[in-house]
Amino acid sequence: MRRVFFDENVPRPLVKLVTDATQFVSGINERNWKGIENGELLRLLIDEEWDVFVTADKNIRYQQNLAGRGIAIIELPTNRLPTLQSLAKEITDAIANIEQDGYVRPGVE
Repeated sequence: MRRVFFDENVPRPLVKLVTDATQFVSGINERNWKGIENGELLRLLIDEEWDVFVTADKNIRYQQNLAGRGIAIIELPTNRLPTLQSLAKEITDAIANIEQDGYVRPGVE
């Protein structure tokens, strides 16, 4: 079972579109982690052994050292729900197939 964590910048309706019963899903609001900076958030996620972090923060790869971190990151191209709805299958596939320490940007070539 994959443990998938959604950043606070990911629209909640998307979460329902891209997950299924085989995944444990949580987000900032469920954990009371609103406002935590990316570096600290990644440390918390790694400590709690989350598998995948989904975010729309395009700066994360420039702000953080992502090598050997122990968690896969999916960077969404936007946080606009209509665009993300059109990418729902690609995002779902990325969640299912991303490798540990992987980094994927669905919808971006």
